[in-house]
Amino acid sequence: MDACGYAFMGFIPAVFLFTIFSLEYHRFPLLVQVLHRFDRYGVMFFFLGSWWQVFLITALRARRAADTGKAPLLSVWVPYLVLGVFISALILWVAPFNLMWVSIFWFVASSGLLIAIRISADKVCKVFMFLALVVLVGENILFVVLDAIV
Repeated sequence: MDACGYAFMGFIPAVFLFTIFSLEYHRFPLLVQVLHRFDRYGVMFFFLGSWWQVFLITALRARRAADTGKAPLLSVWVPYLVLGVFISALILWVAPFNLMWVSIFWFVASSGLLIAIRISADKVCKVFMFLALVVLVGENILFVVLDAIV
């Protein structure tokens, strides 16, 4: 799992740098459309990939909190909010339609709702494992659909 995380964190920024420099300096003039598509998919994968990783980290932290009997506020919800706001600001800083604020609202609202209904750490683990799976599968389906359209 760590190797996949390191590869993800190294490969996706490398894709951005490669496509940006290739397009800006007119390298590979016959591959402009491919480079544009590669850049779009890199952005989508970085954003959605970051979401499912945050969900997975939250699920694992919730399971650890349930096993050790820790209070989930500091061990689960604070890292969830910090990672969620960081990912939203990092990737959606200049996105249209105020998507950064929509993303931040999702993280704040979902944590607030689950804290308000006092859901147990075991159920938090199950909820976030499900969310991680849904986002991962949805992301890949979205790639296939967009590849067919564009």
